Amino acid sequence: MSQAEFARRIDVSEPYVSQIIKGKTTFSLLKAKHAADVLNCNIEDLYVWIPEIKGKRL
Repeated sequence: MSQAEFARRIDVSEPYVSQIIKGKTTFSLLKAKHAADVLNCNIEDLYVWIPEIKGKRL
């Protein structure tokens, strides 16, 4: 699926998808759920989890 098609299917602009891909912004929880449904994956697959201890990244 193209970036344009993905943007259309989750009802956002292509530049917004580009910003997500570049790591400059993130999905809202609702858009992340919709994106996961479109991509047939788990919502957790769309994020990079960074462990923290007492507010500090490891």
